[in-house]
Amino acid sequence: MHYGLFFLMAGLFVSCGDSRQNFNKHTDNDFNPFYVSSLENAEEVKVGEVYYVHADGLRLRSTDSTEDDENIIRVLSRNEKVKVRNLNLNLAENFVEVEVISKSNISEIGFVSFRYLEKTPSTAPVKFSEDSNKYFIIQNIATERIRLYERNFNGGPHRIILESELAVGEDDKTSRSILGTFKIVSWHKFYRDNLGRYPSWYDPDMNEILPPLPGLGWRAWFSDKYTDGASMRGAFGWFTAKVAPRASSQWIHGTIGWGEEKRKYIFETKEMLANIFASPRSHGCSRTDNETIAYINSFVPVGTLVFKVYAKEFASDKYVNDYSKPRKIWNYILTKNGVRTDGQKADAEVVLSDKTPVRDFLEVGNYSIDSFPNAVKLDSTSGFLDDFRRKIKETGNVYGISDSQFVGTYDVTTGKLFNYRHPSVLTVGGYEQFAVNLPNFVTE
Repeated sequence: MHYGLFFLMAGLFVSCGDSRQNFNKHTDNDFNPFYVSSLENAEEVKVGEVYYVHADGLRLRSTDSTEDDENIIRVLSRNEKVKVRNLNLNLAENFVEVEVISKSNISEIGFVSFRYLEKTPSTAPVKFSEDSNKYFIIQNIATERIRLYERNFNGGPHRIILESELAVGEDDKTSRSILGTFKIVSWHKFYRDNLGRYPSWYDPDMNEILPPLPGLGWRAWFSDKYTDGASMRGAFGWFTAKVAPRASSQWIHGTIGWGEEKRKYIFETKEMLANIFASPRSHGCSRTDNETIAYINSFVPVGTLVFKVYAKEFASDKYVNDYSKPRKIWNYILTKNGVRTDGQKADAEVVLSDKTPVRDFLEVGNYSIDSFPNAVKLDSTSGFLDDFRRKIKETGNVYGISDSQFVGTYDVTTGKLFNYRHPSVLTVGGYEQFAVNLPNFVTE
């Protein structure tokens, strides 16, 4: 490993947690953010009546303010239904208070602009999937693992679809990953921080300069040849999922490197030299490899629940045999289309069916989907050497909390948490109503 690695690691460390984002005030639709409904003023809106969302992505906020993004609960899909609760709000921003009408057991109350509401459904194509609760994600910060599950609506065990490694926030009071229950509020292809310190992995604004070729190593991603004078190229990787509420801008995203390099740059985060000379983890974001985040992005919609926990893991012998099958292969084609938007997915079938020209292809490859649940051992011993070993070995408890501070367990085979509580020594964000007790369908 080059000693230049620890400079790059420092770059990765500060690339997350940028809270200064440029948002449209009310929607995630960059192409038509100023839809004007037939409702011309708040007096025409009726308390207690049901309305349909007519924007491609309408932000539901916890307060009637557009000052920043930290109050975004989630992004509503076109034709989701809301019931108006209150009109006496910040009318300068056209806010009304609503309750989202949903089949899930989560009651969502927040604020939206009435200028994106109508009494009848929209007949335009729906941009976001309305089945946003079919899947959910559990990130175990303790073991640095991300697992995607398909939900069992009958109350039984959920089915794991994917298991992969993460690099989470560094063990520092200002950088630790926060815990809680969140939702994905938007997807971004080739994300770039608002200050432009970390150019997009692929960026047409850089005169079609591609990222460093595979095999050139860490140093190349810092080179002016690929950064055009910025700090580092492609720190957010191929795709980024923003989550809310109260997420402190800790996103889920990819990293540097190409698909063919697989998890190389996640694994190297946990090597000895990297941890001796630098802080190789993030500033709170959950960073995984590009193939993993591309696969998740290919079918996991906005609105999907994300549970960030800190738990001891086990794998139920009763269910482990259900996963003893050969790995499935996902074929992908990464394209140039949709930079810094919810752009074209990387699923090969989608790209080919769209008849995307080959000149727009960036990488063609395949991803072996790990859907076998493996519980990671926890190390709760304390001491300087123990704290260091936790960062470079296949043992969990990255923040080194004591054994007595763990409450409950997590069955990785079923996606269920047993008598779980977030450790009191760690910070909790997300939905306030789930800060103590998680939704029933993930608990036992």
